Amino acid sequence: MASKRTIILFRPIASPVYRQGEIPVQLLALARMLMPSHDVRIVTTETGLVRKTVAQVKAELAEHLDDCSALGVTAMTGYALRQALDMVRFVKQCAPNVPVVWGGWHASLLPETTLQEPEIDFAVRGQGEQTFVDLVQALESGASDFSSFRDRNTLPASSFSILSPDPSLLNT
Repeated sequence: MASKRTIILFRPIASPVYRQGEIPVQLLALARMLMPSHDVRIVTTETGLVRKTVAQVKAELAEHLDDCSALGVTAMTGYALRQALDMVRFVKQCAPNVPVVWGGWHASLLPETTLQEPEIDFAVRGQGEQTFVDLVQALESGASDFSSFRDRNTLPASSFSILSPDPSLLNT
């Protein structure tokens, strides 16, 4: 029996102060869908109330890159983006051919902005668990046309005009 390919699911630190000690339920749900066909590894910056160092997170990511089919990242807009991007850049330095797929709030609300980062290969919007599974299967089968994935899980365009302060601050 052939060994299962690895999928890494990563959740970065949400705040420099607030402890995100809860179980990453969203990643567990996605992992459960992938487990019949993959060795799934969830990497988070916190385990309970213990925060991992950057070196510990990098070591944990690197440990699973040898036979990795994809890195899935969930991140909220804000503080989490810095560590998420740092870890994605680290993964791409170690394993440049590992596809990086972003989901979560940031990718859902700002998919075009998300995809402007050269290290991010795909952005999944909305409730994207099945889309992620299908995307991994397509990647592993050698697909090169991903047009059928466009507009899946479509959300209405974000309207920043209802925000205060001035929405132009979002472009800085």
